[in-house]
Amino acid sequence: MLQIRPLNEDLQRKATEELNEVPTRIHEDLKALRSWIEQQPHLCADTDDQFLITFLRGCKYSLEKVKKKIDSYYSLKSKFPVPFNITDVANTRFRNIFRLGLFLPLPNPLHDNGPRILYIHGSLPEIYTVEEAMTVKYLLQDIFMLEDDYAVVNGLIGIIDLKAFTLPYVFQLTPMVLKKLIAYDYEAMPLRAKAVHYINAPKIYSTVCKIFLPMLPQHHQKRILKR
Repeated sequence: MLQIRPLNEDLQRKATEELNEVPTRIHEDLKALRSWIEQQPHLCADTDDQFLITFLRGCKYSLEKVKKKIDSYYSLKSKFPVPFNITDVANTRFRNIFRLGLFLPLPNPLHDNGPRILYIHGSLPEIYTVEEAMTVKYLLQDIFMLEDDYAVVNGLIGIIDLKAFTLPYVFQLTPMVLKKLIAYDYEAMPLRAKAVHYINAPKIYSTVCKIFLPMLPQHHQKRILKR
């Protein structure tokens, strides 16, 4: 018996029409994916139904795309524990950053049945690095993967308030750091970014944007909106 949360009627319709999900075939799709994982000696992957179906839905049931994402997901977590794989949530620095409330999932999805909205705002004290702060974002995304069907089926919308974005942050966003963050978001995460809205952007944002925008997949560049 499948250990998967049933979707509501609207989400199931979207999963079928937009993500190529065939409910009667889910068992076979999961079986094929689990079989592939078991044959990969370098992967120590979660094989729970709910975890795996997140990747299937995020890749619109293309098994080859799922394989690449799962491989990238675990490879990047292994190579860069900060910011992608925080396991000690009792860590004092992590808890202090978490309490800042920089990353806030809004309680209701867009139009009550659309993408999950993540609001990012606030000021990060200089004793913490941007990458340390991002550990909270990626932990939340891991929770979305397992617990939030709106995020899995409909994707995510980011609203990023840059009012407190200052030069010390800019200096930390080197091309190498940006490349790493973008690789994880677009090559490893099964959650689809539907749009990212930047608000209260200072002049320095234009300089950073010129660096990171060309790094994004072509079809995602038009989803970055400045207000």
